[in-house]
Amino acid sequence: MELVSATRKAIDSGPGAADLITVRGQRLLERCATCLYAGSIMPDDLLALWRELRMTVVFVTHSVFESVYLSNRIVVMTPRPGRVFAEIAIDAPYPRDESFRTSAEYAGYCRIASHALSRAMAGAKS
Repeated sequence: MELVSATRKAIDSGPGAADLITVRGQRLLERCATCLYAGSIMPDDLLALWRELRMTVVFVTHSVFESVYLSNRIVVMTPRPGRVFAEIAIDAPYPRDESFRTSAEYAGYCRIASHALSRAMAGAKS
């Protein structure tokens, strides 16, 4: 699926078709100011693309670990109805690599994000 308009472009490469993102998708991304990312590129590849193109990326994930690794800001949402529960600033320099993923700083951010997510989910169950 590829939707193209004057203001929006959507790329869906489908499962097992990562090469579509790197060929057709990259061409579209080069013309965009904002990218909504939902997990079809490896995190290190996404960071490299972000460094090259300097675009805004809105990353949608259920992984605390990916969100801390990729983001400079995490927005934790409540389930049904989705509302902003917490915003967490990730004040770690780019480029991020394996040394960041194995650092105490990374573990601390993951703890903070996990705790916020647990609180958001607990509030939804009451």
